[in-house]
Amino acid sequence: MQKSGEKESTWTGTQMNKLISILLEKYPDNKLMYSEYAQCLIRNNKLKEAGEYLKKHLEDNPSDKEMWQKLLFIHNDNRNFEGLYNDGKKAISFFSDQPVFYALHAVGALQLKKYEEVLNDCQKGESLIKNNPELMVQFELFKADALYKLDRIKEVFISYDKILKTDTKNYMVMNNYAYYLSVLKTDLDRAEKMSRQVVQANPDSAIYLDTYAWVLFKQKKYSKALTFIKMALKSGGDKSGVQVEHYGDILFCSGEKDKAMKNWKEAKKLGDTSEVLDKKIRERRYIESKVME
Repeated sequence: MQKSGEKESTWTGTQMNKLISILLEKYPDNKLMYSEYAQCLIRNNKLKEAGEYLKKHLEDNPSDKEMWQKLLFIHNDNRNFEGLYNDGKKAISFFSDQPVFYALHAVGALQLKKYEEVLNDCQKGESLIKNNPELMVQFELFKADALYKLDRIKEVFISYDKILKTDTKNYMVMNNYAYYLSVLKTDLDRAEKMSRQVVQANPDSAIYLDTYAWVLFKQKKYSKALTFIKMALKSGGDKSGVQVEHYGDILFCSGEKDKAMKNWKEAKKLGDTSEVLDKKIRERRYIESKVME
């Protein structure tokens, strides 16, 4: 017990780190220390080093679910998607009933372009969810991204519809939904309605303004499309090759061909453009892209 007038001893993070470091050096085979040191490193934002000690801890303590979760979140924060994929698979092998591990593994698989594995993770993960609508939405988002990359667009819309039933104001999903519909030139009225709702709620987003301009362009409402693409460029879209190219497309179909050429050339400098941009410049005419942009 603390005696009257006696000061309570306190430990700083640096002192604790030093103590654990000394203990690790003196008792290198005591792997129970690894998790303690890793958590000290996490508190000091030394995530990469913390991840290495967590892996050492988990070699002898693979049933430590909490530490697996911390390791995977560290990989995600560090954008170490290969580590997230590989260690996510190991975590699943020990905890096949935990949907969060399927979700984290899906993130790694998605970034490594293993799209069929993403779909498999989503199917298994969703089947384990009992009452977690937010996690269910995440699985549907991962599934939609993988399906899009596999060119299974109609199935993307099914996932988006499921998300919007749960999360009626998911503006990212609404924006993507509207854009894909516009590229496919189907149900443009619905696309315009969704995109307009997104822009009304996010009036300064260059991405959302660009989508609305593109939907209007597909509806051949060129004057209104010009208004919104200009707003997108003023909100930062002038640094996006895709958006500057869209501006050129809208200008061309509005009859301003010289301005269109100027913007197509500027888009080429910025990069990240459609596969037909060079042909547009070479032939001095608008050419519709055959793939999703």
